Amino acid sequence: MKPSNSPWQPVTPAALQWSSTGAPRSARFGDIYYSDEDGLEESRHVFLRGNDLPARWRAWPGGHFCIAETGFGTGLNFLLTWQAWLALPAPRPRLHYLSCEQFPLQRDDLARALACWPQLAPVAGELLRHYPGLVPGQHRLLLQGGQVTLDLWWADVNTALPDLQGRGLPLVDAWYLDGFAPARNESMWRPGVLEAVARLSRPGATFATFTAAGAVRRQLAAAGFTVTKTPGFGRKRECLRGRLDSTAATAPPVLEPAWDRGATGAAAAPERAIVLGAGLAGCTVAAALARRGVAVTLLDQGGLAEGASGNPQGILYTRLSPRHSPLVDFAVQSFSFAATFYSQLFAAGALLPGRDGDLCGSFHQQPHDAGL
Repeated sequence: MKPSNSPWQPVTPAALQWSSTGAPRSARFGDIYYSDEDGLEESRHVFLRGNDLPARWRAWPGGHFCIAETGFGTGLNFLLTWQAWLALPAPRPRLHYLSCEQFPLQRDDLARALACWPQLAPVAGELLRHYPGLVPGQHRLLLQGGQVTLDLWWADVNTALPDLQGRGLPLVDAWYLDGFAPARNESMWRPGVLEAVARLSRPGATFATFTAAGAVRRQLAAAGFTVTKTPGFGRKRECLRGRLDSTAATAPPVLEPAWDRGATGAAAAPERAIVLGAGLAGCTVAAALARRGVAVTLLDQGGLAEGASGNPQGILYTRLSPRHSPLVDFAVQSFSFAATFYSQLFAAGALLPGRDGDLCGSFHQQPHDAGL
């Protein structure tokens, strides 16, 4: 995501002000995160109903449904979406939720903001337990037994969306366009952002947004969406929703090297798969396929976790650098994912502390500059 050899910079957390009711407000943009009248109902009205959810899920023909959001904020939209998804009877499509946030809330601030909504406590508690640190880049959380995937991008939307485009894969079935008001956060509503939204959309993708600004409406139409004004929530007169015109659906250009591209999506998901090798890598691949509903046959000439995977002890670590490079960025993000993955296994009781391992931490400092 960052140019190679550029120095690492910490993520700037959200600067907040708090109302007398406990609702957060952005000090940086001078705008609210959600309505003081009823933030839950506002999110349901604008984003879920604006994208015809959960009705579309009930009739969805595919195995998974992808939602992308341009501002994670307090996570309210995600939690309401997750809650609505949970209310669906099985079978239901797996939920993939992508969200960008340039100024994420720190965990304590997020907990304070979500404490206003006790009805969200079960899903909010799960999010807080696995909420990633403020390290730039992508952070993937596997929730609900792997049936809900949350990809959090701590990055400017102007950086994150082009990165997703570079993989040459239209991903998104529904968009929550939820930055602060265009007059206060203009960069999130630039034409290039909304063009990227269209290019990342699958045929028939929808969007919903709280704003009805004329410039946003015209840019979405120019990008290929059919745009409709609908009644807003509370004191807000209007908001926008729309659908990608089928003639406008085009795959984004492939910019990434072959090893970083996504699948084309042309072939149907397999029903069965064979994994060769029952070491750590093979078992992890088999588990990932099983989470996606694939029947897996695992083959190995020996037993489980033999050979190099049969060592009595191992340690999870990564090598850090003060500067970006494709390898360094990959190492940091994969280490973050692995740490969360194992912490979830411990929390679920699949791994037992003291018997199977411990999340105890290890730090090794290079004593000489030449070794860095």
